[in-house]
Amino acid sequence: MEALNGMRHDYAVSVGMVVSLRVAEEFLGFSESERVLSALEGAGSPTSARADPREVMRLARMGKKAWYGGRWSWPSPGGSERPGSRGGSAGS
Repeated sequence: MEALNGMRHDYAVSVGMVVSLRVAEEFLGFSESERVLSALEGAGSPTSARADPREVMRLARMGKKAWYGGRWSWPSPGGSERPGSRGGSAGS
């Protein structure tokens, strides 16, 4: 029974990520969305596929924006940029 619950959880996570990516693609125009979806879907069914989160995030960074911890952010090459950090108080 635990195995069945684990499979249901994996499927729910996969479906949620795919839906999020589809919405992001529609509004933000991710150019790599198909590669991200392929990484999510893996080689089998959604219940058996386990996406590598590092690969998903690497591909998401190629888009205009990415979803990090429940909010949209703009990844920077140095990794230091966070939402709301643009245009700080450097001029004061």
